[in-house]
Amino acid sequence: MNRPYGKLSGGQRRRSDIARALVNTPKILFMDEPTTGLDPQTRKSVWDTIRNLQKGTGMTVFLTTHYMEEAANADYVAIIDNGLISAKGTPAELRAKYTTDILRLLPKDSEKLALFLTDQDIKYTLSGGFFIIPVSNTIDALPIVNNAKNMISGFEVLNGSMDDAFVNITGNVMREDEN
Repeated sequence: MNRPYGKLSGGQRRRSDIARALVNTPKILFMDEPTTGLDPQTRKSVWDTIRNLQKGTGMTVFLTTHYMEEAANADYVAIIDNGLISAKGTPAELRAKYTTDILRLLPKDSEKLALFLTDQDIKYTLSGGFFIIPVSNTIDALPIVNNAKNMISGFEVLNGSMDDAFVNITGNVMREDEN
């Protein structure tokens, strides 16, 4: 509080910039990667403050971010690639359209489970002792789990993430700057 702005750390400057933007409680707030460089506790605090202001004032927040977990909490998302909107919708709509869920089965007997999955024409890969099966959605995992329940000791279903959606929308190839 007693330090000049120029002597603050990068995270403290970022927090100060966000506080300055919120002082007048604007109706529309534009934020360009506001939480870059902040520690997890500060990021959470920033988002809690912004959400409380949104609820209390009806403020609209336009956000640019590379943190897809932040985009996952938005009401609406537009993915911009090469300066053009490549996809838009709610995070749920984008995940449903551009990702698949993953069923991970922990086998009791790997050979028996592999034979069962092959007989059922269920495609899988092995990773870290798990049988990994892509499924269209979580519900599609239930019949597989139910039919394999005597051959597995555990399972989990991982939902497609906004990171997955972003990569599937923009492509898997890393791009170099064209300048």
